[in-house]
Amino acid sequence: MRKFVLRQIVMVIAVGWAMAAVGESAGNDVSAKPETAAGRTDFNATDRLAILNLIHAYAVEVDRLNLDAWFDLFTRDAIFVDRVPGKADEEQSGEEFHKFGRQRFGSLKAGGNQRGHLISNIVFVEQTEDTAHTVMEALLTNTKDGKILRAVPGINYEGWFVKSKGGVWKIKRWIDAADVNF
Repeated sequence: MRKFVLRQIVMVIAVGWAMAAVGESAGNDVSAKPETAAGRTDFNATDRLAILNLIHAYAVEVDRLNLDAWFDLFTRDAIFVDRVPGKADEEQSGEEFHKFGRQRFGSLKAGGNQRGHLISNIVFVEQTEDTAHTVMEALLTNTKDGKILRAVPGINYEGWFVKSKGGVWKIKRWIDAADVNF
């Protein structure tokens, strides 16, 4: 039995060395920086936490229908893109964005609907000292008149963030891409 285990260990080590040699000869430098920030450690952790907090605040404020606080998460010149399959993207900024948001979420409240966003799988594509770019997914629920809970199609979000001179992170561009037209 000992010989068998020893032989297995030797085989695993030999296979590992062979794979490493093949990877190196194919030009696969495992020490190279990845094309995205996923897995990297060369970022400011305080900024990363602030951006994650901003993303979660997006979900909380929109679910509470606290639209003034929700709009405050964005820069004044932010661009909000509403992407629905089968339709052209709708881009809004400034007053047009505020009108769109109040209409969209005001109609939910008037119809007795309460949404719940769970944003997860947040991946940082890039993060610098004063900008960041993320992609993420959201699961969405809807409660009708406080009685009926149902899952609503998922959403893919993409966000670009900027840090102000005062050190506060804001959303500069946000893409809201629903999985289906609902």
